[in-house]
Amino acid sequence: MAKSPHTPEFRAKVSQEYLDGLGSYDYLSTKYNIGSKTLKQWVAKYRFYGIAAFATKSGNTSYSSDFKTICVEAVLSGEGSVDDIVAKHNISSREVLRRWIKVIMPIENLRIMILRGRSIWQMQDEKQPLRNVKKS
Repeated sequence: MAKSPHTPEFRAKVSQEYLDGLGSYDYLSTKYNIGSKTLKQWVAKYRFYGIAAFATKSGNTSYSSDFKTICVEAVLSGEGSVDDIVAKHNISSREVLRRWIKVIMPIENLRIMILRGRSIWQMQDEKQPLRNVKKS
């Protein structure tokens, strides 16, 4: 993933302008030629961590499996949206969390099936439409 061309100071300045009520997401994103979703993510992270949220990191950040699972479960349980959890845990981007969800959800579904005592084959049979059922 490409790193932001904007300095941490610039991202903090624009985020602060939004928080000070100097413009809406749409107005500020047009004014500074940045995406509205990008600005929303900046503001959310800035609320939690201040300018430290934008500190330049060298290389890719690595996350533990437990951390990934906690974040995915937070989204799935309704604790917050993808953007909320990204900001709260200072994850590098919403796409990273979405990838974790795609990977972890099938594993969690398998775990739930095993805990409920249902085999994978039973789950597949349940998804098949009923055949030869007489309608009354």
